[in-house]
Amino acid sequence: MSTRPPRIGILNVVLANGGDAAILLGLVRALRRSLGDAQITVFDAHAETTADFYPEFDVRPSAHLAVWPASARGPVAKARRWARWIVGRRLALRRVRREPSKFDAFVSTGGTYLTGHYWLGPRLYEFERVRAMGTPFALFTQSVGPFDGESPQGALAEVFGDARAVLLRDERSEREVLALVPEA
Repeated sequence: MSTRPPRIGILNVVLANGGDAAILLGLVRALRRSLGDAQITVFDAHAETTADFYPEFDVRPSAHLAVWPASARGPVAKARRWARWIVGRRLALRRVRREPSKFDAFVSTGGTYLTGHYWLGPRLYEFERVRAMGTPFALFTQSVGPFDGESPQGALAEVFGDARAVLLRDERSEREVLALVPEA
């Protein structure tokens, strides 16, 4: 009886950023040491640009791009983009709940993208999809927070609470996560 290698999806990747690419390379190295010959798929925000530079990976577009167009200028375009985000996100998540996951686990790449400095919608959408599929996930080396009053702290608490593992870079990040999920 032959067993297939585990299928791992890596989320929230931006290979066009050199620092993020280095984090991904370290993550892949750690996964390969732990899991052997895992099949790794990278979900990148700029897959159409970066895939050719990383032929060793199966690079695909991040799921949020289907419901959040890359750019919009002016108030009317931005309003349309928001409407598409709200409606598209709900429809896409309904579809995801009906289809089985092709992955054994997901890992969200390391970085400093879970802070109040950035709009978290696309990142949270990636987590919502994984959670809707019921696939286990972990967060690799994160810097978390600080968050302002407008940050979706309830959604972040669900993400941190549902993750199988959350690796943090520093004590401040640990305090931020524990403030959101005290029982972690």
